[in-house]
Amino acid sequence: MKKFGNNFLKVLVISLIVTLVGCEKFKLLKDEDMDNVSAGANTKNITFTEFLKSNNYQQDDRYSVLKQYAKAVKKAGLEPLLDEADKSFTIVAFTDAAMNLFITTSGYTSIDDVPNEVLKHLILNNIIEDGKFQVIDFAENEDVGFKSLTGDSIFFKREPIASNPYVLKINSVSRYASASATIRSRDLPYKNAIAHVSNTITFTKKSEATIDNPPADLPTSKDTLYVSKDAVLLFAANVSGYSVSNATGPDAFQTKTATPTVTRRLYLQFPIRQPKFTARVGVATLKMFHIRTANGVGESQIDVFADGKTDWFENTTSFADLPIMGPKISEFKIPSSGATNTWFGTTISSPVIDAIESGETFINIGVFNISNSNVYFGHKEYTGNTDKKAFIVLESTPPPVIGNVNVNVVQVNLSDFYKIITKQNISSTGTSDKNIKYIITEVPKYGTVMCNGIPLKKGSVFTQHQLSQNVVKYLCNSEATAGSDEVKIEVQDYTGGYYPDIITLPIQIN
Repeated sequence: MKKFGNNFLKVLVISLIVTLVGCEKFKLLKDEDMDNVSAGANTKNITFTEFLKSNNYQQDDRYSVLKQYAKAVKKAGLEPLLDEADKSFTIVAFTDAAMNLFITTSGYTSIDDVPNEVLKHLILNNIIEDGKFQVIDFAENEDVGFKSLTGDSIFFKREPIASNPYVLKINSVSRYASASATIRSRDLPYKNAIAHVSNTITFTKKSEATIDNPPADLPTSKDTLYVSKDAVLLFAANVSGYSVSNATGPDAFQTKTATPTVTRRLYLQFPIRQPKFTARVGVATLKMFHIRTANGVGESQIDVFADGKTDWFENTTSFADLPIMGPKISEFKIPSSGATNTWFGTTISSPVIDAIESGETFINIGVFNISNSNVYFGHKEYTGNTDKKAFIVLESTPPPVIGNVNVNVVQVNLSDFYKIITKQNISSTGTSDKNIKYIITEVPKYGTVMCNGIPLKKGSVFTQHQLSQNVVKYLCNSEATAGSDEVKIEVQDYTGGYYPDIITLPIQIN
């Protein structure tokens, strides 16, 4: 048998060591919390961009959790900046889980749908320059603030625990309303940066003032929409066994959660029309008459849903004929005692107002008791309780307290890519800043409005108090050229009153 000499064994050992060290390059980015371990000497000799571009932008690296972040940096056009070897950045990067959560909660389906300017702001908001800061550079339990590359604040704090004196947190500041993020992998060294990886995306959020309670005697008008159809869905062991009952008896209109064969869900349909008053609808409230609760322990929670827009026949017996179960829109609770023969109400304004404004002729509402009890409600077929059937109360908005709305153009330089929108650009009089909110009715064409790091869409809200905090921004998109843009805004005060005109906020891109 041929024997291996000592020189060959030495070469073999050295090769194994080199291979293992190379593998350490990405080891710290595995899905686990780790102590203060080196990320591998070879990352110290490459820039942060070179690291992100390696392994096909992290896509081919089984250890990496920065795949989405690497794509975001590329899409935002920030590779050249993070490739500058003479820079000294401290970077907070985000895992795939954090990036995906940001994408979905911001209303996008994938990273490809996120505007480049939104990704650019997210990344730059979590980078500081002129210093590579490691956890050891921070004193225990002392928050240290820096100015990020978007001009916003970012705070670092070392919060030791018994098992680890080097726990690093971002934006763990009690005087702010920010969500704190704990670093999962820290002190990753690069030629031009120190990086820390977080499972949570956080922005420095200043505390919002509490809105005043509206007066109790506001002058409003009301109208009523009575239920036109109601039925009970009886569950079964599987969907093929589901059946529908048009309740007629006093105890037939019930909702309950128990075994699949006795679970019940209520379906109600209400006519939709323009209200009899001329003012706009401010609040829509579902009212249901609670007859009694049986077999319950503690309070019962009743969830309310905006079901599909399909019309249906009240005397159907087929589950397939009912509208699809829609998203939850509200809930109310029924106490365990003292609540028999009592009206309960819950606000369902958004889908009802949308249906009115869209010219719909009906709306379907689902009602489901998620507690293990039998809850009985009044319904339209029970002859002894015809006045106890469900209805929706439409209530008008009160007259606005807002006096004037003053508007000045927002001037944006393309080289800066964003501009803070302040009270110099839009402000209203008549009440304090905390009591005035601005509702976006039409988004800009060439950019994105953002508040506290979150992109705003149609229907999103920011307040005049937030304008005074300098946390509302307009971001130019990457294709923007010199020209004009605009945002359409509705103004509402704390009483629910609306300023009569839609406001156009002009934007000039230079």
